[in-house]
Formats: sequence, structure tokens, C-alpha cells
Amino acid sequence: MAFWSNLLGGDDEAPNPIAAAAMFILAPLAAMLIQMAVSRSRELLADQHSAHLIGSGKDLANALEKLENFKQHIPAQQPSPVEQSTAHLMFTNMFTMQGMAGLFSTHPSTKVRVEKLQQYDAQQSNREARIGKTGGPILERR
Repeated sequence: MAFWSNLLGGDDEAPNPIAAAAMFILAPLAAMLIQMAVSRSRELLADQHSAHLIGSGKDLANALEKLENFKQHIPAQQPSPVEQSTAHLMFTNMFTMQGMAGLFSTHPSTKVRVEKLQQYDAQQSNREARIGKTGGPILERR
């Protein structure tokens, strides 16, 4: 009740109802953008963890590229209402060939995911070169 009285000018400072209305619209949008950014970063962390588990990101990157190429070679489909309601649950959304803008995406693009996996492999190669194949630092013999 106190909120509405402040919004409608119930005190001497007279809050701006236009600013309050703008906040009603912009606050959920900002929260949604933050949520989607967190989702994208978690997806990249999941890719990195998967690459760590299998020892290389090359196989996962190849699989992602195959999925991306498959999507481009099939004709566009018109989903039924049931399919449309579950499209967000699919690994690759077969009904949208054009992705939304990066800010409104819950997953990073395949290109970004493949680049991150290649960077991970390069870091792992550098680490292995530094520590050697024995698992410890390379020691020079005298």
C-alpha cells in the first residue's frame, strides 16, 4: 500500500510514475538478460568439463559441427503446436534455422563453443608440454 501511495505521489517528493512504469518494464528484461548470460556461461563450462572428462575437446567440437551442418541441410519445418511447446527442450531446435540475437540466447553459438573447445585443447597441450609426460616438472640431468 505504501508503495502505491509513493508511486502515485503520496508524499512531498512526488515520485515520477513514468519512471516507475519504465522500471516495471525494464527490470524483468534486465533479469532475463542476466539469466540468459549465466546460462551461456554454464554451457561453456559444461563443454570444458566434458572435454576434460574425455581428454580432448576435439571430439565434442566435431560433434557440435556435425549438428550445426545437419541443421543447415534440412528443409525448414513448420512445427505442430505440441512440437512448438517442446522445441526449447530439444538439443538443437529444428524449427528455427536462424538463431535469435546473442543476448537473448540461452546457449552460445556453435562457432563460439567450438572456438572455446579449441582454446581448451591448446591450453592443455601447453600444460602437458610444461609438465612433461611424467606428470611432474621436467628436470634436466647434469
